[in-house]
Amino acid sequence: MSKRGEILSAVFDCCPSEWFDRRIDGRTPNDRIRGTIPRPHDALASLQRRFSDQDLVAAGVAKRGTFGELQIVSALCLTGGTVMALRRSPTEPPFDFTTGRGSLAGVGHSVISALEDSGRAALVEETGMMLAARRIKDVATLDLLGLPATSGFGLSSTRLSDCQKIDVKYGEGLPRFVASDPEQDEEVVETTDGEDEEVVETTDGEDDSYWETPASDESAAFRPMLVLVDQLGHRPEAEPSNWLRNTVRWFAKIRKHTGLRFAGVWIWQPDDDFTERYNFAFQLKDRAQIREVILQGLTSLIGIENFEEPAGVQTDSESNFLPARRGLIERLGIGMTDPAAQGGQLADSISDYDSAVRLELVEPLIDWAQSRTNPVICVVGAQLADVVTLLHRITPRLHAVLSVTTFWIFCARTRHLWSATMESGAS
Repeated sequence: MSKRGEILSAVFDCCPSEWFDRRIDGRTPNDRIRGTIPRPHDALASLQRRFSDQDLVAAGVAKRGTFGELQIVSALCLTGGTVMALRRSPTEPPFDFTTGRGSLAGVGHSVISALEDSGRAALVEETGMMLAARRIKDVATLDLLGLPATSGFGLSSTRLSDCQKIDVKYGEGLPRFVASDPEQDEEVVETTDGEDEEVVETTDGEDDSYWETPASDESAAFRPMLVLVDQLGHRPEAEPSNWLRNTVRWFAKIRKHTGLRFAGVWIWQPDDDFTERYNFAFQLKDRAQIREVILQGLTSLIGIENFEEPAGVQTDSESNFLPARRGLIERLGIGMTDPAAQGGQLADSISDYDSAVRLELVEPLIDWAQSRTNPVICVVGAQLADVVTLLHRITPRLHAVLSVTTFWIFCARTRHLWSATMESGAS
């Protein structure tokens, strides 16, 4: 066992051994998925008793702070986060982690390193695709359902070397779980040697290369599809996230200026019925049913060249803070006026918002504070990060209360004016 593998195994042992998605079947032990480290100081002390500080830094699990103190990297300690181990075989130690911030090693994007994981490689061989999800929670859920998934974090700023690997490793093909359509029109044509050859045409007569059967040449290297997943179970009318928009823009720029094709990169756009079927499958808490619904929904794919951005959207930031804030306020308001209509989406909205606050506001503020040489600024900056966290937890709820209160005040005043008008008319 290599030194880095030994360190990653020890770090994984510090993570909670049970990661769970209550929507599926409660707590679910898993040898690949665990929660983030709940007590970083205790975990660091345990690691330092076994390994040198230099080895921990070289393995990428720790870094030096402002004053030279050693600390666990934040990607392993994010509250409510997820750590997924990548192994080249089930018996080997992890060679990398997938976290909410992508690959821990940082030597290549997670959509590349995930192909080396034995568990995901088998699932990719079965399905013919790798799902790159925006949210690490969705990555873990897909993994629990037996679908190959990894983090899409940072795809909008992928290095050219990684873009070249993506273009080589992912290819245009047919998802292997898609059954042929028995209603397709067939016709028989005559070949030059007089033998009959069956040619399959789609019912509309159009040539759709995406649905062509892959070549049967065994010597051809298998190249799965890379499918971008914005959010599981999102409403079809919801706007795409900044992550998806900026990822598509970046790939379009790379393709324009370098000649890379990205023929194997697709975007999942579920149809109108998917969300209803998906949410109902989760109510049943049947893994096989949930998996089947997702696989059926994954036939709704479009190429990155066919992606249409909402009008008026001109942002180059991957920030999801404002959309998450609007979504949470909207969901809280629905819960106050009609609790039955809220469903199970409030927890997802809270999770998205808390994650955006943590990643885009709190963590950068902590990093800035730790980079200061003045100890007073360092301490005050850390305290300010706590204030920001509390403030942004309170703000959406206050907005929701005020909006609902204003609505009922308006209704009361409208009713009063209507009653006064009716009384004056009667008199």
